[in-house]
Amino acid sequence: MESEESRYARHHLIDWWEQKRLSQAKVMVVGAGAIGNEVIKSLALLGVGNLWIVDFDTVEVTNLTRSVLFRESDIGRSKAEVAAERARDINPHINVHALSCDLEYEIGSGVYRAMDVVIGCLDSLQARLALNRACYRVGVPWINGGIEVTVAEVSLFQAERGACFECSMSP
Repeated sequence: MESEESRYARHHLIDWWEQKRLSQAKVMVVGAGAIGNEVIKSLALLGVGNLWIVDFDTVEVTNLTRSVLFRESDIGRSKAEVAAERARDINPHINVHALSCDLEYEIGSGVYRAMDVVIGCLDSLQARLALNRACYRVGVPWINGGIEVTVAEVSLFQAERGACFECSMSP
């Protein structure tokens, strides 16, 4: 088994890279579908030390064409739990937590407050609004990622800078 040091040897070649800081980071990914799969995979490869994966849904056959972490044998299982297992397979040196729950009603403010950043990979406007409100309330920055057909959107929202997802919406 390789050491953590050799796993991240290429990262250490980047002058400004701080692998220790990344290994101590607390990141929540909300939504473990197509975009969430890519984000989770990348965070595991980078060595983000503490990862929370939130999704209330289950794997369906239609997920298999867009979600690298899911297999046919996963159909019917919790997306959050399967994605967490695969993230641990990718990098056994990280702590991964699966939360198979509704982000609006089943995650308390303390969980959001404990995060360094939250990454939203959601296809529901209602869920994005709930995530925005939770992160804004506790002052945690969040990144909104979304895809609609061939258009992608990535936005950063930081409460201390006055930015919020709802503020960017027209009536």
